[in-house]
Amino acid sequence: MQFTKEQIESFKALYKKEFGEELTDEQAQVEAGDLIDMLKVVCKPVKRESYEKFATERTTNK
Repeated sequence: MQFTKEQIESFKALYKKEFGEELTDEQAQVEAGDLIDMLKVVCKPVKRESYEKFATERTTNK
């Protein structure tokens, strides 16, 4: 995934604020891409069937 220069600069500033380390543009490109890939997995939509199963199990286990 390619990011604009503005996005890379913003990511670098956030990274430095959070971790106290400066990244090169290349490092920021890789780290930002890895973060997006992880978020795609973690934040993917839940299928209705999965949600209903979870909700049913949650209420029956109380």
